[in-house]
Amino acid sequence: LSSSSAASDVYKRQDLAAAINPKGGTPSYTYTAATTGCTAPTGAVGTISSPTMAGSLVSYTAPSTPGLYYYCVTVCDAAASPLRQCKTVTVPVNVVNTPVFPCVNSVYLSRFDSVNNNTRIVKLDYTPTGVTLTLIGTSPVHLNSIAYNTVDSKMYGVDTRGYLMVVSNSATNTITDVNSTPISGLPATSTNYWDYNVGGFYNGDLYVQAVNTNSTLYRINISTNTATAVTLTGTVGGGLDLGDMTYNSLLNAFVGFDNSTKKMVTINPTTGAVNYATFVNSGIAEMGAVFSAVGADNTAYIYGLDGTTNIFYQFDLTAGPNYGRAFQVYDDTFPAITEYDGAHCPTAPLTFPVDLSVTKTAGSSTYVQGQTVTFTVTVENHHPITAVNNVAVTDNIPAGLSNVTFYAVPTPGAITSVSINSTSPSSGNISDKAYIPPGGKIVYHITATATSSQPITNTASIAIPSNFTDANINTNSSSVTITAAVCYKP
Repeated sequence: LSSSSAASDVYKRQDLAAAINPKGGTPSYTYTAATTGCTAPTGAVGTISSPTMAGSLVSYTAPSTPGLYYYCVTVCDAAASPLRQCKTVTVPVNVVNTPVFPCVNSVYLSRFDSVNNNTRIVKLDYTPTGVTLTLIGTSPVHLNSIAYNTVDSKMYGVDTRGYLMVVSNSATNTITDVNSTPISGLPATSTNYWDYNVGGFYNGDLYVQAVNTNSTLYRINISTNTATAVTLTGTVGGGLDLGDMTYNSLLNAFVGFDNSTKKMVTINPTTGAVNYATFVNSGIAEMGAVFSAVGADNTAYIYGLDGTTNIFYQFDLTAGPNYGRAFQVYDDTFPAITEYDGAHCPTAPLTFPVDLSVTKTAGSSTYVQGQTVTFTVTVENHHPITAVNNVAVTDNIPAGLSNVTFYAVPTPGAITSVSINSTSPSSGNISDKAYIPPGGKIVYHITATATSSQPITNTASIAIPSNFTDANINTNSSSVTITAAVCYKP
């Protein structure tokens, strides 16, 4: 017999009649909690305190610490003494932790409600048809700098009073103070809720930035309720205007967006050293929430949300001139967010739905050896909301074709790494990394010389990064076959 419990405040019930299934003697059976007479299971760390019996039903409060526990039950048959038979049995209970916020695909936002003068924490889930919003908790005071702690799977934030707050789950719908006093070592606060507007966890400590202290981060030990200053170095203009930051274990740094320079930045959490990305994202109004993720392929991903436009961006982490470039990933019509912050489990993937297809066609189904043949490859994004970056477009030219050249024609907003000039085309195999917005497409025009007299089959394919899920993978490859024309003597 074994049972498990999710948390210490969950009252558990078990039917021992079904679990123990006593046999022999005279039915019916009685069940009584016992304190002695049974043996502790191997590896047990303690007993279940004061189980309550109601017939064959036993109820208990699960311990708060995970581990193997047990309690004892004496089972007796209905025979009268001296024929009555009793046996004391051990009932093991395996207590496991159920995280308040499981490390999953969801992202979380703090949203200031100016009507009710409070802060609401909402959960965002990205679905094939749009984003869903779920209320997680409400803070009676202004709360910001929320961040996900992978050590205990909880979210924390700092309010205007300088108090550390923990975000509850949706069952209680409340956000509570961790301690009865403000965090020691934080700079003085005012009445604005954005006094501490940046939050991220590293090694179990919460790092925040206070308004008007752009050259400093504060490392908060959530166990001792104390903060230590971390001076930022290498900044432009004397500091960083961060809306948010997040720690990524693969990059071994905090990553944020500097709203002054419009650049992605990385911050060493130990030394405070700041490095700026190459690309200037001049089109972004304000990046108030930044999220870190690790893909199924163990690749680092960084995202940001512009709450004034509801556009969710992905940052290009490829070294070169586009390093730090923000590409639109997702856009939806939920209400614009003002005065907000974000959190996501940084070791979990963050995936978005998409629907891509590739179609390969030939200019003619037949060819004449030694003459020119043409093909087109059309890659299209059918999803109405999701844009996709780093789509791998591949077309390996088969034997029987030579002098192969090609160029691409992207629709507005789509980006390709190959030539888009028909008079100065690329050559050889197509190996592109493309960005395709919702409803966009790229058409590749291929020209070659046929050198074979046998059927020639040409296949084009696409592959998407691990942070996207394609609704129809059957459309991710397309082939076309052309055959040599037959000539008849008159």
